[in-house]
Amino acid sequence: MVKFTFLSVALVYLATSVNGVTYTVEVGKGGANVYSPDNFDANVGDTVVFRFVDGTHDVIQSDEANSCAKSARQDAFTTEVMTGSKNASPEAIWSLDTVGPRYYFCNFATHCSVGKMYGTINVLEEGKTPKAPGVIQPDPPVKQPGTPADDSPNVPKSSSTNPSTPTDTGKSAPKSAASVNKPIPVAIVGSAMMSLAGYVLVNL
Repeated sequence: MVKFTFLSVALVYLATSVNGVTYTVEVGKGGANVYSPDNFDANVGDTVVFRFVDGTHDVIQSDEANSCAKSARQDAFTTEVMTGSKNASPEAIWSLDTVGPRYYFCNFATHCSVGKMYGTINVLEEGKTPKAPGVIQPDPPVKQPGTPADDSPNVPKSSSTNPSTPTDTGKSAPKSAASVNKPIPVAIVGSAMMSLAGYVLVNL
């Protein structure tokens, strides 16, 4: 019973984590010193992915809006200085685990002090509808199975007539191994799955 309860809690936690929304902030979009978007709402449990698409920038958490001073928090969110790329953008992930605003800025060169490169994430309690939601990261495209190429050579059709039909000797020709269908019994597959489930429960 204890093992079953532990497994149930683990599954519920996993489902809760999966249900969180992932937002995308593009850093340096269009070659400008900007975060796009630079102000939006999210909820506790959501995740923000900073994609460095152009220029050289970083993301540093601050304690006040429109500030260029690093936060005094020991767990303040910070990234390394990254050079953006459109084809293979470096990414940094910020998990939103508490309610309240998150302020951040770019500490590279004079991007904050001169370029006013900073942003805000308004983190709402779980379940509250964001009034100004951010850009939701799209799911990766599903790869469709390709059609196998026909590699067989083009053999011209024979113009000769069909050979005469051999006489019936009373014995049918044996079937080749490739032509005999041997389906895998369903019982074997089911037994393997049950064994795997039992092993997981026993070893929790």
